[in-house]
Amino acid sequence: MDLKEIKNKIASESIDIACKERFYISSVFLPLIQFEDGIYILFEKRANNIRQGGEISFPGGGFDDKHDKNLKDTAIRETSEELGIAKSKIEVWDGLNKVVSLIGALVYTFIGHLTITSLKELSPNKKEVEEIFVLPLQYFLKNPPEIYHVYIEIKAEKNGEILFPVDKLGIPKRYEKKWQRPQKYPVYVYRTKFGTIWGITADILYDFTQKLNKS
Repeated sequence: MDLKEIKNKIASESIDIACKERFYISSVFLPLIQFEDGIYILFEKRANNIRQGGEISFPGGGFDDKHDKNLKDTAIRETSEELGIAKSKIEVWDGLNKVVSLIGALVYTFIGHLTITSLKELSPNKKEVEEIFVLPLQYFLKNPPEIYHVYIEIKAEKNGEILFPVDKLGIPKRYEKKWQRPQKYPVYVYRTKFGTIWGITADILYDFTQKLNKS
C-alpha cells in the first residue's frame, strides 16, 4: 500500500465516530407537532417494566438489521411501534448531532413532524410507553436547562473479576484502582410539570434549542 492508496481510502470514508462498534447503537426521533396555538414537542414516559422505566424520553430504540436499512428507518419504525401511528404520518426532515453517552451508547437523532392534529390519533404501546405528553417548543427556547455535575469513574476490576490486567500489560499500577476523569461532567436537567427531563433526552433538547437560538 502506498501513500496515494492510503489517501484515497481515507478520502472515500465519511467522518464518523471512531471505533463505534464498541457502543450500543440506537436511533431516536424528536417529534414536532403543529397545533393551532403553536409548535409542540412530544415526549414519552417509559413503561416501568422496561430498561430505564419511568423516565422521559423520545421514541426510539436499537438498530435491527432484519427490519431497518439504516438508522433513519430505525427511528421511523420505533416511533410507529411505540406511538401506534402509521409510518406515513411520520415526516423525517434530517438528522441532528449524534450523542455519545456516559453509559456507552451512541445515539443517532432525527427530527421531523408528526402530521396529526390531536394526540387522540395516537395509540401508544402500553408495554413500552406509560404515557405520552407534549410541551411547547417555546418553553425550551426560553428556559435553558439547569446544569449539575457528576464525576466519571473507571474501574479495571469488578467483584474480583479483573477486566483490564494492568500488571500483565505493563501499564502503570495506578490504573489498577479506580481512576476519574479529571473534570466534572455536566448534566443538563429540565424540570417540567410532567417530570424531570435529563440524560440523553436533555442533551438532545439542549443541542436542538441551541441551534434554533443562534442569531
